[in-house]
This record gives sequence, structure tokens and C-alpha cells, in this order.
Amino acid sequence: MTRADDPTELGQFIPLHYHYNMLNDTVRMRGFKAAIDYAVRPGGKVV
Repeated sequence: MTRADDPTELGQFIPLHYHYNMLNDTVRMRGFKAAIDYAVRPGGKVV
């Protein structure tokens, strides 16, 4: 079975620099932090 045939794969590859750009987006990261702060209570675990 190739990666393209693997049902557990999303069927796409996102280049590393896209992730870098997303993680460097301050507005985007503030939104994620706000959501995590809202949903995860002190002592909680996130995987």
C-alpha cells in the first residue's frame, strides 16, 4: 500500500514553510491561545 492509498492519510502534503508561516501569524496564534485558555482548565492536559 502506498501513502496515497492509505485511508489514514489526508491525501496531501503541506510543505514545512507553510506551517512556519501559520505559526508565525500572531493573530492566528492569539486565537488558538484564547481557545485553549477557554477550554482547558488549570491542571488539564492537552494531547
